[in-house]
Amino acid sequence: MIKRRRGWGSLLAIALPLLLWFVWAQLGSQTARLSLDRFNDWSTRDMPSVSIPLKQFYLKNKRPAAMGDVTLPEVPKNSGIKSWSIEADTRVLINLDAKINGRIVQLQLVPIVNSPNSIDYDCVSETSPIYVNNFCRASVVLSLDRIPAQLAENTRVVSNFPDVVTASGNKLAPGTPVGSVLVVPSDIADLDHCGYQCVKVQNCKKSRPLACSKTMTEGNSRWYEITATNILVRGDEIATLADADKICEQAIGAGSKVVTGSHITGSIKLGVNAEYWVHDDIVAHNNCWRRN
Repeated sequence: MIKRRRGWGSLLAIALPLLLWFVWAQLGSQTARLSLDRFNDWSTRDMPSVSIPLKQFYLKNKRPAAMGDVTLPEVPKNSGIKSWSIEADTRVLINLDAKINGRIVQLQLVPIVNSPNSIDYDCVSETSPIYVNNFCRASVVLSLDRIPAQLAENTRVVSNFPDVVTASGNKLAPGTPVGSVLVVPSDIADLDHCGYQCVKVQNCKKSRPLACSKTMTEGNSRWYEITATNILVRGDEIATLADADKICEQAIGAGSKVVTGSHITGSIKLGVNAEYWVHDDIVAHNNCWRRN
């Protein structure tokens, strides 16, 4: 009987650690699965909160965003994400709150530059597709070892973009921050014919007045009056469209707003052969400022 008890004791001494290891392993697996499911649900709904700022930066600057160019939002709660960051080489790293075989599940978003107005991001991971294929797929960069070649190809494509031709006919290097100006011809009446076609891009670092519009009333008549601010402002000093409107209000009066490129009409009181900052409401990335 004593020998039998000793036998059971030895068996328990071996089996108990194995049982505890199995329980902890299963718990880790369940935790990882829960995080992966949460990220799958989040990415289906909210991945644009990451991709949109990256694409907006690209459209404006004609190069993929690198570290310091774009501030990612705070990591959302219950998203399955532990951390994310933009790297110096333009990759976006997303670390999930999950481990598979003892390794953190990391997703790498790799930019694919297509044209001056088009960029995509491929998702690559060293984690088996069995776990991440629902939300991490690649069409160009099919493995981690192809990332350096794709980043080099992006640099080559960007360097071959055509120069930006400004309203003044000057050429700016690709990636130069540009905003929209209304180019007033020598005969101001011609604005009625060219309208949006007279809205051109220019370097955001140059100072210009803003063209501002205000609704005027007299009796039963209402019309737009377009006048200019009496101060010159660099386009890159205006952070948002709301800030541009404030400059107009301070210079022209309450109710005055910066002119929109698609609505150049009314009583125009601008100088001829001159340029004025306006807001391009058709091509959003052709503005020095954000849309609030």
